[in-house]
Amino acid sequence: MTENRIFWENEEKKLDERVHAATWPGGQKAVDRLAKQGKKPVRDLIQQLIDPGSLFFELGQIAGFGVNYSDGIDDVPCGGVVTGIGKINGNWTMIFANDSRVKAGAYLPITLKKHMRAQAIAERCGLNCVYIADSAGAFLPMQVDVFPDDGHFGSMFYNMARMSAMGLKQITMSTGGNTAGGAYIVFMACQSIMIDKMSYSFLGGPPW
Repeated sequence: MTENRIFWENEEKKLDERVHAATWPGGQKAVDRLAKQGKKPVRDLIQQLIDPGSLFFELGQIAGFGVNYSDGIDDVPCGGVVTGIGKINGNWTMIFANDSRVKAGAYLPITLKKHMRAQAIAERCGLNCVYIADSAGAFLPMQVDVFPDDGHFGSMFYNMARMSAMGLKQITMSTGGNTAGGAYIVFMACQSIMIDKMSYSFLGGPPW
């Protein structure tokens, strides 16, 4: 009995370590770097967004660990995107927030899978969607795995268009730079909010 208890207590510690790694990628140094840019960690932004005193029900918090991608990426903390359900003005809403501390908010295969699973839940449950966008777009070294096929990057925007047509609002709050595919999160929304001198969106580069 004692050995069994010790085993499961150790497993709980491992789980706690995973949660910490998911919510604290890059440690204090990454938070300080955000602060210099006038930004906050995404979960702080979500808490400011949802109704005071209400809860945010996060989905897939420990996704992205042990993915062992071929170009040496073993872990993608939290899949690089925070998703979950919270109340905004009394309405249950699906919230998506790119964590720029993880690969500059770029989309790897696990990021796509998590993002589109949250979209599927939103569509099934009739939830409006709010995107807190700060994304480098597709992770280019793995673009063959995230960009060209059905269920890849373009499907996210197809989903946004379909849900908008169904009357489910797609609202983007741009909190930083959204480049290439990340820019579409801004431009495909029903309404986009951008922060003066902080938010920007472009395809390929500023000249475009």
